[in-house]
Amino acid sequence: MNDMMDGTGDSTVITVISGVSRGMLFNDDACLVVVYGEEVGRRLPMGRQETVIGRSRECDIQLRNDSASRRHASVFISPDGYMVRDLGSTNGTAVNDQPVTESLLADGDELRLGRTVMRFLCGKGIEGKYQDLLVDVAREDGLTGAAKQAVFNQCLDDECARARRYNRGVSVAVLELRNFDDYVDRVGRIWADLRLRKVSRVLSRTLRTNDLLARVGESRFALLLPETGPEDARVCLERLFEDVRIALDEQPVIGGVTSAMGKSCVSLSIMGAADEALRQARTTEAGISFIAVT
Repeated sequence: MNDMMDGTGDSTVITVISGVSRGMLFNDDACLVVVYGEEVGRRLPMGRQETVIGRSRECDIQLRNDSASRRHASVFISPDGYMVRDLGSTNGTAVNDQPVTESLLADGDELRLGRTVMRFLCGKGIEGKYQDLLVDVAREDGLTGAAKQAVFNQCLDDECARARRYNRGVSVAVLELRNFDDYVDRVGRIWADLRLRKVSRVLSRTLRTNDLLARVGESRFALLLPETGPEDARVCLERLFEDVRIALDEQPVIGGVTSAMGKSCVSLSIMGAADEALRQARTTEAGISFIAVT
């Protein structure tokens, strides 16, 4: 077992499982790997003609997640390959974010049962694929695909050191989904998770190659904008806000942005200013606030 940092900065236990599990013979041709939920990194071998997955102890694979039904779904072998079938679950089954009752599974597909997100691996080189996926799991939030906070912190330290050395600028924006707890109470955790995923993907599409998006809280993201001054950072944030508004047909995001130059580029100072800018943004109509670090 290895300790990793999750998207909120807390410790996540990654469990590596191989060999025989609950009486099933390990099949190195296909497996599921948990990338978000309980037991991140858990490897679930598809060692039977049909493998039933759910919350019940009677299932071939038990999920420790209240959002999963007692008998949620099954993965089985058909003449066309591996398939997944929903077993009348309450919160549904989705493949690559598309709700399904029955669907073929291809190598690399994402399978979501309630709030548990898994990756399906099959074919040759599966051990290498699994090890590569564990590296991704350690660096990326399994729900949103954004970087984890530990990765963001290290990259911010590196960029600040570079900015001090070459007298360049660094900007950071902290974004938050407005009234997220109320939204969860109104629509439930499943739909709230989907909103976080959608916001993350919209933000990722707009960013430059060297920019970094990270999930740093339940409903909070941070953007690292290297070699970016205050005006460019403000324009970037306004563009991101507009993209989110168009994608969701509303504007649930507020944000604070801060910039520093040269010797003033210190990680703690920048993040403190960004957090303060976010607090100010909560009181503005536009939902955006800017603070410069001097």
